[in-house]
Amino acid sequence: MTNDTIGVDISKDHLDAHRMSDGKSQRFDNDKAG
Repeated sequence: MTNDTIGVDISKDHLDAHRMSDGKSQRFDNDKAG
């Protein structure tokens, strides 16, 4: 099992997620569909 660190920045309009191990990031809308 490997450990990984994921950070999430939460704002009114969107969520930004970032995975430390490979630097991948993604933005999600902060609504029911997102």
